[in-house]
Amino acid sequence: MSEILTRLSTVLAARYELERQLGEGGMATVYLARDLKHGRNVAIKVLRPELAARLGSDRFVQEIKVTANLQHPNILPLFDSGAAEEFLYYVMPYVDGESLRAKLEHDRQLSLEETIAIAKAVAAALEYAHQHGIVHRDIKPENVLLQHGQALVADFGIALAVSAAGGGGERLTEAGISVGTPNYMSPEQASGDRAVDARSDIYALGALTYEMLTGDPPHHASTIPALVAKIMSEKPSPISRSRELVPANVDAAVQRALAKSPADRFARAAHFAEALTNPGFRLPITGEVTSAAPTPAPAQKFGLLAGGFALLGLGLVAGWVVARARAPRAAPQEAGPAVFYLPPDSGTAVPGYPAVSPDGSVLVYPGGDAGSNRLFLRRLRDPAPAPIPGTEGANSAFFSADGAWIGFLADQSLKKVRLEDGAEGIIAPYVEAMAGATWGEADTILFSALPRGSLLKVPAKGGSPTPLVIARQQLDSGFYFPQYLPGGGAIVFNTLSTGGQLGVLDLKTGKRKTFGRGLRPSYIESGQLVFANPEGRLVSQAFDLDRLELAGEASVLPEDLGVGRGRAFYSVSRGGVLGIIRSAGTALDLSLYDRAGKQQVLLRNASWAPRFSPDGNLIAYGDGNPDDLWIYDLRTQTRRRFTLDGASSNDPAWSPDGKYIAFSVDRPSRKDLLVRASDGTGDERQLVVREGLQWPSDWTRTGYIVYTDVPLDEDRDIWVVKADGSEPPFAYLDTPFLEKGGDVSPDGRWIAYDSNAPGRFEVFVNTFPKPSASPVIVSSAGGRNPRWGPDGRELFYWNEDRLIAVRLDLSGRPRVVNSSTILKASYASADHPNYDVHPDGRRFVIVTGRARPQRIIVAINPFSAPAPRR
Repeated sequence: MSEILTRLSTVLAARYELERQLGEGGMATVYLARDLKHGRNVAIKVLRPELAARLGSDRFVQEIKVTANLQHPNILPLFDSGAAEEFLYYVMPYVDGESLRAKLEHDRQLSLEETIAIAKAVAAALEYAHQHGIVHRDIKPENVLLQHGQALVADFGIALAVSAAGGGGERLTEAGISVGTPNYMSPEQASGDRAVDARSDIYALGALTYEMLTGDPPHHASTIPALVAKIMSEKPSPISRSRELVPANVDAAVQRALAKSPADRFARAAHFAEALTNPGFRLPITGEVTSAAPTPAPAQKFGLLAGGFALLGLGLVAGWVVARARAPRAAPQEAGPAVFYLPPDSGTAVPGYPAVSPDGSVLVYPGGDAGSNRLFLRRLRDPAPAPIPGTEGANSAFFSADGAWIGFLADQSLKKVRLEDGAEGIIAPYVEAMAGATWGEADTILFSALPRGSLLKVPAKGGSPTPLVIARQQLDSGFYFPQYLPGGGAIVFNTLSTGGQLGVLDLKTGKRKTFGRGLRPSYIESGQLVFANPEGRLVSQAFDLDRLELAGEASVLPEDLGVGRGRAFYSVSRGGVLGIIRSAGTALDLSLYDRAGKQQVLLRNASWAPRFSPDGNLIAYGDGNPDDLWIYDLRTQTRRRFTLDGASSNDPAWSPDGKYIAFSVDRPSRKDLLVRASDGTGDERQLVVREGLQWPSDWTRTGYIVYTDVPLDEDRDIWVVKADGSEPPFAYLDTPFLEKGGDVSPDGRWIAYDSNAPGRFEVFVNTFPKPSASPVIVSSAGGRNPRWGPDGRELFYWNEDRLIAVRLDLSGRPRVVNSSTILKASYASADHPNYDVHPDGRRFVIVTGRARPQRIIVAINPFSAPAPRR
């Protein structure tokens, strides 16, 4: 027995019986011992005498106690620690197995399956420790122990204790001691930076994984200074060069973990583990900006566009050829947007929300011809977009937390599709409309249900949505565009569908608070909240996850990266890859159709809620530029302005004799239902004054105006008022559901309307003016915006992009005799009655939506780093 072992055995004799030395490292010697009190074998690590002399016992014991409370199945626990005479020691369980170092020495390279299992176990240990504020600082094969197939991480906290108690790297270096092992040191640790964080451990884990797959550490050198120089400046060779069957996502995940800058690595060990098992994970392509990309000439528009960033560089295809080259690293604020245009035959983007995958490698966006859009996928490495099967008519796309699935809304259902193999599924069968959804790590989806902005949850595997938070009946009480924060314990949101205040909801306590104004907040792993401000500019600001509140000063992105007022067609990955659909809006054309589907465009770019006059010669409609009502004459093909104040006048309804028009106005001071002579003479007469909006939908032959009441909470019910104002308004239908668009049959006995009472909007026929308790559904698989034909037996309604006609038997209880599709058209809005039936029953005026060309912007981490927390 050596002299040190003899002396140590004497000092610890009351507690431990030392048997033999097991090994020796840079900071400590490990001995096998018997715990006399508990009758078990333990491993005792004793710091080297020269190190113990410099540290001092009090500080060492104080610091190492921090790790005593770490309890995780992949962390080797700390049993005991202390100081005895000149010795500083700590005690751990004795592992009857081998270290990863020993395994690598006899196997050299490990199988992919075993490598991923070990890496995930180490990542789980690190994730747990990091959440408790502990950084290991010395992840290496010697500190990973393998017992019965289970990986255990040892020495948690010892490097922290040595570093903290040592009072600085200089003192340790003077003693010939370094905190960390050179082959696995991050660049910041190798440079002597004491302020290392969790991302330094992630670098070491990346190096560990690299060695398990290749048999060698990422860098080699004959001396430590030369090795440190390589760590600081050289990029490791791709794993695929020595293991060609290693999947691309594993290679990419390790490369990202080994990034020189901590900001370019995974922010959390759990994200690294996810990337190892996500087949779709890729790194963005890098490239060089050769010049600002001008708007292409018509002949060149879909030709070569070279774009990129000085920060990481981004090679993108626009047409789709890419110039690829490496660029020197620059500060984030020097980065500029890369803009590319989508050729029509590859899926023209239509207005909607893009989705960037969590790892930033994939962009999904709505595209296609108007009326037949679907989702398109573009991997930033690939030369062309591809349509995603099963996503016809989709909107509101969002990624699962692991990036493997896309969720979206289509056919009034919340659906999903797996990108790897196209597997499809229905998450929730009836979701009428939503404003944002977020898919958490626990495979729970939260989404905002329109119109109230209530927050619902549903398992990703499928089920019935259940309310999580029901918004109060106030205008600012919604939970729109929810996004999970890391860990899934809280979400951020905004209070209005078009913005309002930013908010955070603690899902554990149910407490909610709001701050500032913005739209569609998203958290990125650099510690910032990204959102659109009221001016339509994207903003980033540090966000404190502990206090759940903004911190520091906001940073406004360049104007080129704006999204426009009242909308936020953007998405950002966890790492800060930004994708924007720069919406040019939807062009609304006023068109005349016959029953054969032949179209005649009457007006371009100016139309809303058209209504035929009783003689069929005039069409009253809303024009958004300015927001007034106009009247179009079919005979002369001319138009005249009906209202003159630009007060968002809309929803005209002609009197049966054609002499008057009822319409709604949306002034800041009031929102009324008015009546005015159709020739524009005389003053407007105020008929209904209520909070919210009133949308006239019909003027009956018996002198009543039917309108949809939309109060501030966006609930909708059908009301009726006497056109001459001799009677007060009364509710025809006032229920917990949404009813709208009432249209009375020519004989005045029946009313058709749409309601979401069945779980999605369907068209009902009911008695009028007194409703029956048992209305009849006459639509099939969804329907909206009914209009009666002139004979009072044919009823029309919209289903997606189809105008449907049903023939009814109204001799008793209403009964559908037959149903047929009249025509298909790119109907402008399913929510609003943007069509009408001509009095002859053979023609239709329809507002069609035509997507203007969109511009898609992709930027790699354009967000300035937040100021460090103190």
